[in-house]
Amino acid sequence: MKITRLTINDLDKILELQNIIEKNLPNKNLFFTNDRFYFENILKQNSNLFVGIYDSDELISYSLLILNTNSYKRFFKELELTPSLKSADFDIVVVKPSHRGKGIHSIYINYFHEVLKQIDYNEVYATVHPDNNHSLDNFIKNGYEVVSKIEKRNGKSRLFIKKKL
Repeated sequence: MKITRLTINDLDKILELQNIIEKNLPNKNLFFTNDRFYFENILKQNSNLFVGIYDSDELISYSLLILNTNSYKRFFKELELTPSLKSADFDIVVVKPSHRGKGIHSIYINYFHEVLKQIDYNEVYATVHPDNNHSLDNFIKNGYEVVSKIEKRNGKSRLFIKKKL
């Protein structure tokens, strides 16, 4: 499986895959959907690493790494944590249901860790719904630890996790 950087040309396939994921989740609280505008902005920012895996011409997964932790600033303050200036946010991972169980989430985790090490980043953070056992297990298996349970702005619970690189 080859990871490729996504561009604005992939936008319709990103939204199509997000819709498939949302329709197939029995627990809708496990997943945050984003609108077209959000993805357009992400794709325009070179500071983010938005990547995907294609099977022929079908996008089967995508993942986003944000190379700063501004999105977690509120949680750092609440938890009295001081993140490294070289920390990143593992923001999204989506895998088409027909391709789950093939290690794609771990492929992204390892890929992002290698990229972060190459640019001298030393911490990566993520949030996971407490009931999303598959995702949490993948992170734990790859060396992440739970920092705390938090409430996002929309009132949804998440586990705040981190890994030192």
